[in-house]
Formats: sequence, C-alpha cells, structure tokens
Amino acid sequence: MAASVLPLASAAYYSLAGPGPGAFVEPSHASARPSPRPTPAASVHRRTWVIDIALAAATAALIIGLLLLRGGVWQHQASGDLHAHLLPRYIYAGRAVMQEHRLPLWDPYDYFGVPFLGQIQASVLYPPVPLLFGLLRPWTALQTLYGFHIFVLALGMLRYFRRHDVGPLPALVGVLATVSATFRGYFLAGVDHPNYLAGLTYVPWALLFTERVIEGRAVRRAIGWLAATMGAVWLTGYPDYALDLVVLLALTVLASAGRRFLTAGLLVGIGVALGTALAAGALVPFADHLAATNRGMEGEAL
Repeated sequence: MAASVLPLASAAYYSLAGPGPGAFVEPSHASARPSPRPTPAASVHRRTWVIDIALAAATAALIIGLLLLRGGVWQHQASGDLHAHLLPRYIYAGRAVMQEHRLPLWDPYDYFGVPFLGQIQASVLYPPVPLLFGLLRPWTALQTLYGFHIFVLALGMLRYFRRHDVGPLPALVGVLATVSATFRGYFLAGVDHPNYLAGLTYVPWALLFTERVIEGRAVRRAIGWLAATMGAVWLTGYPDYALDLVVLLALTVLASAGRRFLTAGLLVGIGVALGTALAAGALVPFADHLAATNRGMEGEAL
C-alpha cells in the first residue's frame, strides 16, 4: 500500500512545488513565448495612420476655427431650412433617444402631428445626430457635427490618395474644395443643410473599400466596411447622395475591374445591398412617408 501511495504523493508534490534547481524541464507548447516584433511594413502602416489622423484633425480644426471666427454655422444663409426644418428635428431626435431613451416614431409638434421616423432628413438613426444633440447644447452640437464630418472626410481623402501613392497636399486641397463648394454652392445650401456635407463625407471611404473588393484582397472585410459606409450614407438623411454613390461605384467597377468586372460587380453589389439593409430602419418608414407626399418639382408629385 505504502509503495503505491509514495509515487503518487511524490508526483503531486513536484507538480505543485515545481522542479528543483538543475532539474530537466520538458519543453511545453503551452509555455509563454515572446510576442513577435512588428514587421517594418506594419510599423510603417501604423505610422501613416497616425500621420493621416493628425493631418485630418488639423484640417478640421482649421476649417472649424475659420467658421467660428464668423460666429460658427448658426444663422441661416439662404432658405432658412436650418432653423425651420433641420435643427428642431435634430434636437427632438437627440432628446428622445439620449434623454428619454425611446425611438421617436411620431412628431406631435409639426402641424397636428406627423410621422417622425419617416422623415429621413431628421437623421434619427444616424448616430452622430442623436448623440451630439442629446448630450450637447444645440449650437455646440451643430459645430461639432460639422467638425466631425470634415475630419472623417479629410481622413478618407488622405487614405484614398495615399493608396494611389499621392501625397497629402492634393488630398487636403480636395477637402478644402469639397467643403468650400458645399458651403458656397447652389443657394449656399450646404450651410442650411448639414446632411449635404455628411453625405459627401463617406465618398472617399466607399471608393477605397470598393477598390479593395476589386483587387480581391481581404474581400470579406472590404465588403463589410463598404456595407457600413453605404449604410452611413443612407442614414445621413439625403438619399440623393446614396443613389449617386451607387452609380459612382458601378462606374468604378467598370473602369477598374477589367475582365473581373462581373465578379467584382457582384461583390460590390453585395456590399451596397448589405449597407442598404443596415439602413432599412430609416428607409422603410421613409418609403411609406414618401408615398403620401405631394411635393415635387414643377407641380409633379414625387
């Protein structure tokens, strides 16, 4: 009996106490190994992200700073839609989502009450709008909303141009041209309508992910990011930009995919379809609301 217990006790002791000095230790696959050092390519990639984020933040700060010198984006410049139409809806969406923790389906303040989720320009499901207008004062929220979109636009332009081995200067000039054209365009509508700039913000990102799909590198990830980008464009609240973007992506596939245009077109189409599905919570009520409207151009109903 003692002879059988002794080896078991000895094994238990050594398993708890560990091997003594000079003892032979059998190599184990579970032993800790030093983490591999990042490759030079990974370090360069990380450094370019840091540089581009810093440049994008500086660009956004410069543009918003110039706007703030004139009092910021607040007083309407043309149609008055900013205060009469968009800001009240942003504020109502922010209060309902962030403070009352509910999804605002109905607006009791317009006329005798109208559907609210179906008003796509209210951007209820576009996260920056309820987040900013639910947590900040309206003036601060609006400046931050413009600053956020300028930053994301600048970063997207920098990443897209870098992909084509173009330096940062043309990308930053492109950002300034986009913001300037949006603010000083037709009837200064970009100032009255924050969703104009928001819709343009994601165009370079959509092109970037589309080209990755065409090249066939990390296709699933690229399709996922393309879907997220497309969904964001729909949710910004101006569907015209999303429809125009679909045409632009189709032309990109035709111009870049070569003989793979059928496969690439199918994969890009999947990304676009998934992005549209992500925005279904806003698009389905909008379609129902649109069917009841009689607003149109030159007397023609939509």
